[in-house]
Amino acid sequence: MRAVLVLVLSAWGCTKDVNRCNMDSDCGDIAHPFCDVNGEYAYSGGIAGVCTAVPADCPAARCGCTPDASTCTGDKLSVCNNDGRSSTDTQCSLGCAADAQRCATFTPSNDLGDALAMAAIADDVVLGSVNIDDAGTITKVGDGTVVPVHSISVPQLSAPSIRVYIAHSFTIHDATITPKGAGFGSNPVAFVAAGSITIDGLFDAGAATNHSEMFGVGSQADTASCAGIAGFYGGGGGGNATTGGTGSPINASVPLPGAAGGAAQANHFEPLIGGCPGGADQMNSNKSGRGGAGIQLVSGTLISIPVTGILNVGGQGGGPNAGGGSGGTLVLQAPAVNIVGLVAANGGSGGACSSYGNAGALGTQPSASVGGCGSSHSGTGGTATVAPTPASGFAEGAGGGGAVGRVSIKTADGTYGPGTVSAKVTVGQLDRK
Repeated sequence: MRAVLVLVLSAWGCTKDVNRCNMDSDCGDIAHPFCDVNGEYAYSGGIAGVCTAVPADCPAARCGCTPDASTCTGDKLSVCNNDGRSSTDTQCSLGCAADAQRCATFTPSNDLGDALAMAAIADDVVLGSVNIDDAGTITKVGDGTVVPVHSISVPQLSAPSIRVYIAHSFTIHDATITPKGAGFGSNPVAFVAAGSITIDGLFDAGAATNHSEMFGVGSQADTASCAGIAGFYGGGGGGNATTGGTGSPINASVPLPGAAGGAAQANHFEPLIGGCPGGADQMNSNKSGRGGAGIQLVSGTLISIPVTGILNVGGQGGGPNAGGGSGGTLVLQAPAVNIVGLVAANGGSGGACSSYGNAGALGTQPSASVGGCGSSHSGTGGTATVAPTPASGFAEGAGGGGAVGRVSIKTADGTYGPGTVSAKVTVGQLDRK
């Protein structure tokens, strides 16, 4: 019995001695070639100086790696460098993909997935004081120098193509977007970046306050269902998130309602289109206010609008007695959207008497009414909290206010930063892949 016990103890001691190590060369078992010197990996159970299988999380500097091979654990992607002994780590904004070999990503709406893939190898772009048109040209204010930014055109069904600007990242200090030529059918615009998009100044894509430049890019035509109705005593305001305000009532023995405001838009964001025009003044052929732009921002990491940033797609004020234009439409898609500054898609007020209406305000207040010839006053523009108002009075007529616009925000968790957004906001989560 004693001999058996001695034999068992001797065998146990021999196994422990064979399994002990100070370096990998001490480990002769091909199934356990790794010496966990400090007992820091799970296979050793916290015991220092034992031979184990090669840990899955062994760093490249210790265990080596296959050049260009990648592994993703938790929220960290590690890619083996060409030396086979080091790796480059990247934090994954959306976590790891299901195959554990890459970061998860998402497919942006309106067929912008190819543009997002192209952005990974594009340059970083900083836009100072620039003008941007929907035909793909960006020029510096003052000297007209062209700023080279890669752009493509992405077709849409039943809407104009999207002019898509592509960069690894965008920093936008001050920029104004206007259509290249007068007329309807201009292209909505998208900015797509693999990295961040930061707007720290005024990014103005509202319908121009100068009535010789009438259109927000991608804004809709007078024939759209959301357009205000033209009226003899004043046009109705353009519709978008809500219906537009009505024009002045008709002075008859029994007063009749004025021209109707445009219909509210269905709450969807495909295709990408802008805001809607008000109704014209039929008596004097005065033009109505135009709608704000259709803009989409797509980032693989972060869309940031700090306290100094303003993103505006407000509607235009109506011509004398004409309806105001509605605010435009925005689509923001990124793992994180941090709004500290202002996003505004306010409607323009109607015109009245010989006065033009006011463009959608850069804030949360309605654009002011105009008028004063007799009892005639135009309707104010709509905001996130206040509906556009109808025009009043019979004297020379007045236009109704344009409706506020719409914003879609999609992030990893369906939330966004706490800044001011004057628009009807729809929030959702990105579809990871």
